[in-house]
Amino acid sequence: MRGGKFGRTWKLDINKRLDRLITNIQVIDDEKSCWNWIGPSKRNKGGYGAYKWSGQTWLSHRLIWHLFIEPLTDPEIKCCHKCDNRLCARPSHLFIGTQNDNIQDMKQKGRARSPKGSASKMSKLTEGDIPEIKKLRKQGMTQEAIGNKYEVCHSAIGSILRGKTWTHV
Repeated sequence: MRGGKFGRTWKLDINKRLDRLITNIQVIDDEKSCWNWIGPSKRNKGGYGAYKWSGQTWLSHRLIWHLFIEPLTDPEIKCCHKCDNRLCARPSHLFIGTQNDNIQDMKQKGRARSPKGSASKMSKLTEGDIPEIKKLRKQGMTQEAIGNKYEVCHSAIGSILRGKTWTHV
C-alpha cells in the first residue's frame, strides 16, 4: 500500500498532519534544551532526522523551519544548527544561511577538524622534513630541486617556505 503505515497522510487535514509531525519531536519545556527528533529511525546519511511531507522527504529541522518560521523554497539556503545537534528541531536553535555560512559557523566553533601535517592521508612529508627543507633552501638549493628530493612539486615547497602550509611546525 502506498503511503506506508498511515496510508496517504497528505489527504489528512493539516492540523492532524502537524500533530503527527510534532509527536516525532521530544519537546522539553525549558529555554535551552534541544528538541530532538525521536521519530522513525529514518535518518539520512548525515544522521539528520527525516520526515515525509506532501510526498517529499525533508530533513526534520528544515521542515520545522519551513512550516513554523518561514517557507524555504531555495534549495541553496540551508537550515543550520546553532547547537550543533543534528537531531535538534527547536526553532530557536536553528538559523538560515548558505553552505558557506554553515562552514564558517563550524570553523568559529572549532569543529573544523582537518588533519594537519603528516596526519593527513594525502601528505608525502613529515614534520621532520620541514626544518630540513628550510635549511636546504637557505643553503641555496632551488625549490624545484628540493621538491624533487622529497617527491613533491616545487609549489608545495614554496608554500612551506612562505609560511602558507605546515605552519604548525
